[in-house]
Amino acid sequence: MTSTWTGTDPRFRIANEALEELPIFPLPNTVLLPRTLMSLHVFEPRYRALMEDCIDGHRLMAIGMLDDDRGPDEYERPPIHRIAGIGRLRKSTRKADGGFNILLEGVGRADISSEWGPTKPYRRARARMLMDEIPKDKGDLALAMFNLRTLSARALAHITEQEAEILRSLNGVQDPACLADIIAAATIEDSGDRQHVLSTASVLERVQLVAGLLGQMLLTAQDGFEGLEPIADMRWGITLGRA
Repeated sequence: MTSTWTGTDPRFRIANEALEELPIFPLPNTVLLPRTLMSLHVFEPRYRALMEDCIDGHRLMAIGMLDDDRGPDEYERPPIHRIAGIGRLRKSTRKADGGFNILLEGVGRADISSEWGPTKPYRRARARMLMDEIPKDKGDLALAMFNLRTLSARALAHITEQEAEILRSLNGVQDPACLADIIAAATIEDSGDRQHVLSTASVLERVQLVAGLLGQMLLTAQDGFEGLEPIADMRWGITLGRA
């Protein structure tokens, strides 16, 4: 069995055959970022069927956010953003009514635009992994990480204690992709901005994007930016739209 490697953690190894017919769970205003957890209650019959197949299969599904800017596809299915978060089923509890309570762990980002026809109750895609793009020149990335860490430290006063604890736990993390994804999940509330982060394969651009979004949050909170080094294309103060 061949597989795609989506990170240094063996939990991020995904069998290529699992991507051939990856189940899709479309949700409004919901983005699953890699390296984060998401709990869901599954109750609709079609998604109960998805869960049955997921439990018996590769235990993977795509969380695709509904796209309000496009119309239905040729089968009149609601539009979904092209890039989705891949979740691995970590825990599932079957309820008395036939539904499920589940816990997903984000293990990657994928292009799910190549969908299969409606031959099952739920949607499926021939997914293609979106791999992290690391720049050869690490200088800009190191500077971007410095700014992101500085901004995340300033954000502690403006987020919940649970979110703040997540940020504090990142002090020893050196992986810039991991840093950007987890900080985004802990601090960015707007689903369109979270989708933008999910859709950004370039790690440098992702770190800069998350730093820019944190900068907007702090600017709104009337926090200052003294002591920060400039970063090209940081996009301070620009409202970012959906990907």
